[in-house]
Amino acid sequence: MSKTKGKRGVRLSVTLEENEYSELTRLGSELDLPAARMIRRAVSEFISRYRESPEAGLPLKATETPAPDSRKRSSR
Repeated sequence: MSKTKGKRGVRLSVTLEENEYSELTRLGSELDLPAARMIRRAVSEFISRYRESPEAGLPLKATETPAPDSRKRSSR
């Protein structure tokens, strides 16, 4: 992980699965947005959601299972 302090923040290097990167670049082209901007937005949204409701967040450890998505409706 590479961190470099600068005027704009901290630089971070991440590795994505090939299919995630392909989808991200496809969306970026479709929306005319750079991948970095979409990733920064996703991180900000995750942090906001986790602060509001930590128990509903993504599992942060590899051994945890995801919490049920409360936004999904029952098929009854």
